Parts: sequence; structure tokens; C-alpha cells
Amino acid sequence: YMLACKRLRPVMEPVVQFALICFIAWLLMLPVVATQHDPHPARFGAGENDIFGWVRADKAARALGAAFVCEVMGNLSVVVALKYVSPLVVSVITLLSPLVAGFAGMAIGEPAPTVMAWVGMGTTLCGTAAVVVGASTSSTTVDIGLAH
Repeated sequence: YMLACKRLRPVMEPVVQFALICFIAWLLMLPVVATQHDPHPARFGAGENDIFGWVRADKAARALGAAFVCEVMGNLSVVVALKYVSPLVVSVITLLSPLVAGFAGMAIGEPAPTVMAWVGMGTTLCGTAAVVVGASTSSTTVDIGLAH
């Protein structure tokens, strides 16, 4: 995902990339949502528990606000960051975001994460460390200067 965004960045505007990412995510998630077995099965309507229930007047502003903050600002900033930073750095920062969110929640008075959340955070940190160590030991610098 990150490498594809990095390669597409010079030929495609970030907003177009973002729209493509959202469309592909929607295509992948819609069948999953439509086939879930829960007490309120997904229906293509605008009722309280339907797929388009967020269109209702009492929910639209909150739904669009959450979509803007989380999706547009989050994913679009990742795509823009790939212009300036390597995909490895962006991936590591993305991996660490749940860890930061857990500590930020505790800082504003939310309950501490559960034991399983701490185990997940530790696993994420170990994986991140392995990626960083692997990248630093296997990196090769090649001089591709112009020959005269």
C-alpha cells in the first residue's frame, strides 16, 4: 500500500490517490458488512441500523465530521507524507498510532488499556523494532551519479 502510493505520487495528485484508496476500501468492506451475522443485519436503507442510516439529519453532521477527521486528514496526510519521507518511516509511524492513542487516552483520563491491549502494544513495538533493525542492516547505498 505504502510503496504503491509512493510510486503513484509523482503521477497522481494526493486527492485522487485518496479517493481511489477510499473506493477500494469501500468495495472490500461492503460485502463483509453486508454478510455479518448480527442482531441488526445490514440493509440498504436509511433506517436506524441500515447502511445509509448515517444520512439521517440527526447523524449526518457527526458522521461526516468523523469521516473528515479520520479519513481525509489521516489518509491524505499519509499520502502527502510519502512525498517527503520513505514508506518504511510512514509504515512504522502508522503502526505506532494505536500505541500513541492508548497513552493519549490515559492522559485525558480514560481507563488504562486492557491486558490484551498491552500485549498487542508490546507485539507492535517488537515488530517495529524488527523492521527497523532489518532495514538498517540490509540497506545498501548506491551512487547513481551521472557519468561524464
